[in-house]
Amino acid sequence: MFPTNLTAIWIDAKKVCNLLGGELPFFENQNELDLFESQRAGQNRVDWLLLKGNKSECNFVVENEKPEILNWDKNEPSSKGSCVTANELNQKWNTQDCDEKRHVTCRMESELYC
Repeated sequence: MFPTNLTAIWIDAKKVCNLLGGELPFFENQNELDLFESQRAGQNRVDWLLLKGNKSECNFVVENEKPEILNWDKNEPSSKGSCVTANELNQKWNTQDCDEKRHVTCRMESELYC
């Protein structure tokens, strides 16, 4: 994972990661989630994830596929928004309005195929 110093709305964060040759974070197994969480520990930042969905149905997907790993915070997913962030306190996931500015971390191509 590559944390940047940028904050952006979700669609712009996705574009930044794409331009850098990566993608917003998503997790195929627990080891990937653990690595992401350890890199963010103590940084006091809220990062966008690739997970996005329909807030009225609470159906969230990664590029049209159900995610392998979920790490929702208590009372989540909720109808707060269609995008998902990892929060700064316990690393759990929260729904957010996609037009809010949050930190950008990118999952880089080289890590996708390790």
